[in-house]
Amino acid sequence: MLSDLDLSCLLQETIPDTSNPNEKIPCIITKYLNYNEIFVQFKKYRDSLAKLSSDMHAYYCDKSWDEIVFIEKTSKAQWKNLFIYHDHHNDMYLRTKIIEKFADRKYHVLLLDLGYEYIADKDDLILSDNPDFLKLPIQGFKFGLEFDEASYKKIGNHPDKSKFNLAVQKIVLSSTDCWIAFSKDNARQKVDIYCKNNDEIIDIVNFIEQQMVSEANMVVTTSKHPNAPVELSNNHSQKDVDISEPIISSSSMMIAHPLLSESFAQFIMKVKMVTSPSDFYLKFIADPDYQKFKLKLKSFMTSDSIKKIDNPKIGHVYGAIADHHRNKYIRVYILSFNDVANEYNCFEMDKGMETFYKSSQLYEIPEELITFPARSVRASLYGITPKNDEIETTMELQQLICEQKAEVLTMEFDHDKNHLMCSLIVDDVNVGDYLIENGFANIIE
Repeated sequence: MLSDLDLSCLLQETIPDTSNPNEKIPCIITKYLNYNEIFVQFKKYRDSLAKLSSDMHAYYCDKSWDEIVFIEKTSKAQWKNLFIYHDHHNDMYLRTKIIEKFADRKYHVLLLDLGYEYIADKDDLILSDNPDFLKLPIQGFKFGLEFDEASYKKIGNHPDKSKFNLAVQKIVLSSTDCWIAFSKDNARQKVDIYCKNNDEIIDIVNFIEQQMVSEANMVVTTSKHPNAPVELSNNHSQKDVDISEPIISSSSMMIAHPLLSESFAQFIMKVKMVTSPSDFYLKFIADPDYQKFKLKLKSFMTSDSIKKIDNPKIGHVYGAIADHHRNKYIRVYILSFNDVANEYNCFEMDKGMETFYKSSQLYEIPEELITFPARSVRASLYGITPKNDEIETTMELQQLICEQKAEVLTMEFDHDKNHLMCSLIVDDVNVGDYLIENGFANIIE
């Protein structure tokens, strides 16, 4: 019976047993949001999870459409049961717990084997009717890093916390192997993380603590035996490796706003330049930190220290003087060069626009002005694609959202491309749902 497939038997401990608090347990980090939100799978159960994933895929591929019970056909009482989320992009089926209904078409869910929450479309949520899918306990876990109370407070108040949080994310994403070790007092929620990066073992807790001590040097504590994680220690015989260049931005990297990395974060932004449902810009509403930054930028750009760029480089951040803006002292990120017009196509990273600039309008700015997080981001509406007449869809979208304040729900963020997949709500209207219901767009299958 469908009603018998509740989640109680799934919610068991599947953390590998260890009597040694210093033991390093191999793991896969499915998502790193910040020092207190790290989502992990254990490699010990990787084969079992792979088999389950394969079985679920085969099971649902063999079912006819009429045999599948989507969430829209269920009662709220059935939401305590196991659901399966169909990830169309990766063609995967994922075990899911329903948390609540989020909007007309959307549900707030927990992806049980990844460990983190998600906003899923109603057409992608299937009520499970197979008891075999309950046999493997959940595989996704959320942990925080092991700091003392004083360190937690110091991190929370640190002016550069977004900068070194991005540094840790880059370490995790580029690592070939990861391990966790549980806290010495056996608290199962707090861990230390070790990542193998460029043949070095990086102790993430030590890494962050060093950033709080020294803002200038991004120094990583590494093991003298990079291929033997069980031999890691925190003694003074470890060597220090400066990895500042690949981790924290130089002028060749634009720093994204840290809020964008948080899945399902919600905040108010202003919609700027709109060219299609998959190409528009969003800008954060001004706050005190940004107001202070603008004063610093203006002070520098009007000082004797200002220096023009003879040969601006693509992929670099510069200061610019833009007479088309009321506040004409801005930052730009160079996207490309038009050799016919002898102009640079630039992303105005705090304005949410693309504009052409001559090299005579671009200036060097110091690192502290480069690394202040960008106030705008290129974005796409999540889960939809325009119908045949994209021009008509774009015109409708421009009238609906351009220069409007919108409630933004982050779905996926690509750091390398500074691109956000999101849902938008303008004047209590879900923009994606509106385009679908009025025939301007389709759901991405």
